[in-house]
Amino acid sequence: MNLKKILITLAAIITVTASVGGFIIYNRTGYLDVSGERTIKTSLVSTTVDVYRDAYGVPHIFGDRLEDILFASGYAMAEDRLFQIEMTVRAATGRLAELFGPDLIEPDKLARQNGYTRSDLDGMIANMPAPERRAFKSMVAGINLYVDEALSDPKAKLPFEFKTSKIELDRYEESEILAGITLILRYFGVSGGREITNQAFFDELIEKYDPQTAQLIFDDILPLTDPDAYATTLDAPQGDAQLSKQFLRHEGASLSPSGRKAAAEHAQRVFATKKAHARIGLSEGASRTILIGPERSATGNPLMMQATADGGDLHLVGPNFNFSGLNIRPLGIPVMGRGENIGLLITTGERDTRDTFFVETQANDKYAYRYDGAWRDMEVRTETILVKGQEPVTFKLARTVHGPVILWDEERNIAYTQRWAMWGKEADVWAGTLRFIQSDSAGAIKDTLPRVASTSSNISYADVNGDFGFRHMGDLPQRAPDADPRLPANGDGSQDWDGFVPADAAPVLYNPEKGYVMVWNNSPAPGTQYGDRSRWGKHFRTHLPVSLIENSGKISIDDLKRYNEILGRSFYSVDLNLTSPRFFDLYFEEVIAQSDDDKVKEAARLMMAWDGLFVDGDEDGFYDAPGLPIFLEWRKAALAAIFNDDIGEWWRTLDEKTYIPYQTSLLIRALEGDAAGAPMEYDYFNGRARADIVEDSIKQTLDTLAADYAGKELSAWKAPVFWRYLDDTTEPKDKPMLLPGRATTYAGAATQLGHLPKAIVDNGMPDWTAIMEINPDTPYYYSATPSGGQSWFINTAWKASPHIRDQYALHNKFEYKTVSIEPSKIKENYVSHTRITMAAP
Repeated sequence: MNLKKILITLAAIITVTASVGGFIIYNRTGYLDVSGERTIKTSLVSTTVDVYRDAYGVPHIFGDRLEDILFASGYAMAEDRLFQIEMTVRAATGRLAELFGPDLIEPDKLARQNGYTRSDLDGMIANMPAPERRAFKSMVAGINLYVDEALSDPKAKLPFEFKTSKIELDRYEESEILAGITLILRYFGVSGGREITNQAFFDELIEKYDPQTAQLIFDDILPLTDPDAYATTLDAPQGDAQLSKQFLRHEGASLSPSGRKAAAEHAQRVFATKKAHARIGLSEGASRTILIGPERSATGNPLMMQATADGGDLHLVGPNFNFSGLNIRPLGIPVMGRGENIGLLITTGERDTRDTFFVETQANDKYAYRYDGAWRDMEVRTETILVKGQEPVTFKLARTVHGPVILWDEERNIAYTQRWAMWGKEADVWAGTLRFIQSDSAGAIKDTLPRVASTSSNISYADVNGDFGFRHMGDLPQRAPDADPRLPANGDGSQDWDGFVPADAAPVLYNPEKGYVMVWNNSPAPGTQYGDRSRWGKHFRTHLPVSLIENSGKISIDDLKRYNEILGRSFYSVDLNLTSPRFFDLYFEEVIAQSDDDKVKEAARLMMAWDGLFVDGDEDGFYDAPGLPIFLEWRKAALAAIFNDDIGEWWRTLDEKTYIPYQTSLLIRALEGDAAGAPMEYDYFNGRARADIVEDSIKQTLDTLAADYAGKELSAWKAPVFWRYLDDTTEPKDKPMLLPGRATTYAGAATQLGHLPKAIVDNGMPDWTAIMEINPDTPYYYSATPSGGQSWFINTAWKASPHIRDQYALHNKFEYKTVSIEPSKIKENYVSHTRITMAAP
């Protein structure tokens, strides 16, 4: 499989070629007029529902019946982002190659491997609670009403990309929309599945060292927990397996040479698929929440701030609820935001909820596997992928009792299969979300959350009475006591899960004495056991918001806006390896005291002088601090100097493409020595003094950067500002990025047709941002979403929604729009009004 070719072809997913003549047409046609009144009559609703759009195009939907409200939600969502719905559904169901050719076959195979069959999806819908099932079906019907309109009037209503990509628009099956929702929920609510990479690392250690030393290094590099990591709650979690290193080792999990090659190809397939997801608007993680309780609030009311993934605002008002906030299409409901009496925010939980098992297969039949003392047949199905430009591809997929087979090591007669804690529950998660956004108090949310199915997530909430809280959510596997969560478990039945950790054992807070809740995809509680993927340590980004809060008195909305800018300029949402140079000042001081090299001393002082923020105060196109580029390069040089001779570049490889990387905390632990919360057991310094290693790594850094700053004094070593590409198809990129792989919000054809710039200066921010005060006297919140804004719609006549570009400048300047939740004000100040009413019999 050629990964480069796959990535190039994936870029074609969002490439729209516009001729010079096309730009002339665009310049003459401009934007759509989206104001005015209209009425839609349909037999698909039984009451009247009203959709009012404000000056930023936010749909405010009023109705008396939940199903009709969700019908209008589906319709409005399709108006704004139908092409994104289409691409999300295709990515989820493995149907990209039929549009974009053979290089998308492997990502399509992965989607089908890990996805559900039509029968699975239909069964999940049938098992939803009746009220939510009716609402879901009605939402899909609303999407399809817009599809019907687009088919009947393509010039006005068909998104531009359907025509240029030659996609034949068709009505959506309910199972297809649930598949798209499943992709979203898994993307933000499932972690784990990296056991095979860890196994390859362990295998290499065994080959290089004796078993005891290999185990020692493995436990150092992949710790089960790190006491120096910030935790949201103060109490140790209940129900986690004991933090014992006396796990049962299984030679059967080891990979043969051909198995390692297959594992590497599987990893490439996963990475390429993530790239495709980024290009349809799924920016991974980056969620951060700050909740200030009444005692710390300048107004005496709870204050809340959120920055998270891309999506538009959506406001639903029913007879017993009123809630507005972020809608990640095609969910069709706001998953976080505020109501009249509550605020509700979510970050991804990043707990290990997906495990890899290995099973023995028969030498003459790889679809027969050993389980519970007997041979069993896997569930095998045949899938066919249509491929543009060539014949269809037919292949087999298999499942064991644990779940889909992800990898075959045929040399050893081993299959690797994965079990997901959320498997088969995504429809229930959607239904549960619809239920708890109808809560009217913190107490009601606290009582409701343990009873709803959830992804791995952190829920923060507050109400107008001043009560506020936090709960860590999601089914956490209760693993066998002898199963190492970092490595594949034995799939013969001896290490199966024993259900899930009880919901009442989850980390929680309610009106905490410290007066605030801060969550940024961090550890939920002290002593939380890590699995095979996410690890938190001392360097993790939570230190900055905690410092801002702890060093403030009473906190106001303006303070939260200021915090948001500071946190954005830290770039901690862009590169999670970043941290404050303050963690290393002691070691820089040691070098300054011992070194006789003036350039090394100056470099150390410049790194100590940098405050860790990416600021171009004089707007000359370069960041002000010369310590910035030096520190970024030194961190990598120091890691290599300490670890490369013992473990090669595994310190980097183990973090590759993971959302929560650990390598910077690994560096801190090594340098802290016995003072670390989890001291290293192996001597990675090889007898050398710490100051010598740091000094040598600074020299290496200066040598590496010398070519970039030839002839300049160190004080003039300033890095050019980093850019964010709204169009990720531009190759090669002519402006520097901090991380070339940063998920870039997909803006459809807007960049190709000139509605949006292809790149903007990166301000370090995630996407949807919101700030709110939970108080009856403030029936609104502030928010902004970047590229594409509320709507990504451009019709085939080249006219675009004006809301395709009206927020990116706000977002990039750390500014906000106001979203009202007050019905009377919305109805007084709307820009457009669509009434959907029952057609006469």
